Amino acid sequence: MDHCGRGRHRPITCRHFPGTSRSGATIILALILGLNRVTATEFSFLVGIPTMLAAGGLKIFKAVHHPLPDAPHENWGMLLLATVIAAVVSFIAVKWLLRFVQTIRSLRLDGIGSPWPA
Repeated sequence: MDHCGRGRHRPITCRHFPGTSRSGATIILALILGLNRVTATEFSFLVGIPTMLAAGGLKIFKAVHHPLPDAPHENWGMLLLATVIAAVVSFIAVKWLLRFVQTIRSLRLDGIGSPWPA
């Protein structure tokens, strides 16, 4: 799936379905383009990794190079521990979600909360 396809279709998806997340829009478009659910979900998670790393890196850069005058001293050891724990828990959650997507037959809600008839 090319970047132009995602970029071109995301505003349409979000305009017609308010509240649609970036990952939801990416999965929907991947399914429309013919990818299977598991591949679409994996791709959606992989697309988010660089964004999260860049945002975290920018926040750390600002904390180190431009600290606020009244900000408390950073405890880098606790930050590292929290980062490792968050990474482990995220990995477990993503593995569970991918297994769940592989085992379910359909993501259809059978009309519950859906604007389309079942």
